[in-house]
Amino acid sequence: EHTLVLPVNADLADVEERLGTGRAADIRISPLDRGNPPQVRTFVETSASGFFPEGEAIPQTLLETGTKAALGSDHHGFLAHVGNEVAGAGGSSYRAGVMSLFGTSVLPAFRRRGIQQALIAARLRRALSLQADLASITSHPGIPTERNAARFGFQLAYVRAVLVKRGEGLVPSP
Repeated sequence: EHTLVLPVNADLADVEERLGTGRAADIRISPLDRGNPPQVRTFVETSASGFFPEGEAIPQTLLETGTKAALGSDHHGFLAHVGNEVAGAGGSSYRAGVMSLFGTSVLPAFRRRGIQQALIAARLRRALSLQADLASITSHPGIPTERNAARFGFQLAYVRAVLVKRGEGLVPSP
């Protein structure tokens, strides 16, 4: 996994300009309302959906863990809508001057429209409002997340090896 970082400073004030021209005009990004249980459930399901093969059920334990995290006081979640449909979701948390961006998924029908970039921009705006010093994203190498982060100026901070033990009854991560 690659951990990418970006200093949060006045240079990010032009975050909208970093979105480029590929973003569809009908995308709307809204902050998660932690007081709205159906919206929290939609956020958690959408956010987790991209980490499992399409159509595969998300494990109940992950839904419970995701809900607990989304309700945390340091969590800042965002939903992307196209028209009246939820198209994607992304989470972030703020601690000790660092805004960590994570758990971003765009539903298959809405990919390649700039939604992930719009979700990154929303979380960077939140980082600015919190006066964060640094934003971070962890990504597998070479996937759209890494490319979209690079468009915003994120740079590689370090690489972490992820080792997998294979064995009977163990299921590989997606």
